[in-house]
Amino acid sequence: MFAAASLTESLTAIGDKYMAENKNVRISFNFDSSGKLLTQIEEGAVCDLFISAAPKQMNALDGSLKDNSEKNPQGPGSAGGGQPH
Repeated sequence: MFAAASLTESLTAIGDKYMAENKNVRISFNFDSSGKLLTQIEEGAVCDLFISAAPKQMNALDGSLKDNSEKNPQGPGSAGGGQPH
């Protein structure tokens, strides 16, 4: 999960609780500025979920990678382009 740094405390708490109740689930977090996360995704970083602090960065990805087989190897039906973590 890529998420804005401002969400670190709340998403970590939610993730920890979820993983405690679902032992077979592992959530990996990458917290940073929304702009830096957007750049990482555009450059091919594996991301299953992107939560931005502002709509600008999320809107920048609306469909832009769905047909890029290098950055989205699972194809147009894949949300994030990588294997779940």
